[in-house]
Amino acid sequence: MISVLLGGFIGTFLRFTIIERRKGRTSIFPSAVLFVNLSGSLLIGLMAGAGLNAASMIGKFLFTGCLGAFTTFSTFSVEALELWKDGKKKLFLFYLLLSLVGSLLLCFAGYWLGHITRGGAGI
Repeated sequence: MISVLLGGFIGTFLRFTIIERRKGRTSIFPSAVLFVNLSGSLLIGLMAGAGLNAASMIGKFLFTGCLGAFTTFSTFSVEALELWKDGKKKLFLFYLLLSLVGSLLLCFAGYWLGHITRGGAGI
């Protein structure tokens, strides 16, 4: 339990720092949240592919704690909703597609890379 708590602290702090540094910069859509979610998906795929056991102490720290707190579906949802409410329907669809498909593809790519790194022949 403590490992998840500590990991959550680290993941939340990293996400907060990245998003705060991006505030005020011009962007057509929420690029900081997109970066956080895409990079988190890649990292979780990489660790899973490398064989890290999510149920182990280190797995709980990294998967559930760090990356669970680092990535954010709720913020993504609110920011997508804001695009819709602002009448930016095409940007909304682009952001939605890029976030969801990109996260899945990067998780898969990370898994594949992690699997190859540990000596696997591919998926």
